Amino acid sequence: MKKILLILMVTSSINLLSDDGTGRHEMHAFYQFAVTNPPQVVEAMDEFYASDCGKKYPADVVLFDDAFNGSSPSTHFFINSYESMEDYEVGQALVATCPAAAAFFSKILPVATPVSEFVTFQALEVGDWTKDRAFMRFDLKVESGKAGDYLEEFIELANSNENELTSSYGLNAVIYGSTEFTHFIYIGGSDFASLTKNQMAQSQSDAQAKFLKKVKGMREVVNISYGSPIKAWLKR
Repeated sequence: MKKILLILMVTSSINLLSDDGTGRHEMHAFYQFAVTNPPQVVEAMDEFYASDCGKKYPADVVLFDDAFNGSSPSTHFFINSYESMEDYEVGQALVATCPAAAAFFSKILPVATPVSEFVTFQALEVGDWTKDRAFMRFDLKVESGKAGDYLEEFIELANSNENELTSSYGLNAVIYGSTEFTHFIYIGGSDFASLTKNQMAQSQSDAQAKFLKKVKGMREVVNISYGSPIKAWLKR
């Protein structure tokens, strides 16, 4: 069953679903970087989450490899996932006053140049994304007032007998931080090969051709990217 949820793409090594299978996060902050030393970034986050204030940080954090993303200089990104907007405010106040947070930034900034930041809320979530290790992302600029119509057409595509959406997928709305796109679709898979083969088959289907014809003029696809989760740090 498809549910309108607030939820996050995450790694298969963790489970961020509640007992009834619905997402428990209200908002997600994305931080993209151009990284020259990924192990140092992981080490910095390990040290932060092991600190006293890191143990109080009210978010689940996932580091992704931003492997293929067009012309963007981003190589990696963090997703900070909050159960409430109030948790976000608590986290910001904590980071502003916590010595361990200052140490974290001091350690990553020499090897991780900030590229972009944006905040999303999820409009659609389908499937158990916690089992996925590979993700495609379609950044979209949706015409004002057409988001609901686009979502309806995307659901029709997903329901088609020809669809190759065999794992998780969803639609995010960008609330703050991006002038380049207003939404993005994510599609998950168990690995790079299966995800890519499924999408190649989908692109040749009659259902896909019908979908593209119906959404023409509703949206512009501004980028298609691929990424995979590296490590997650969970709220205590």
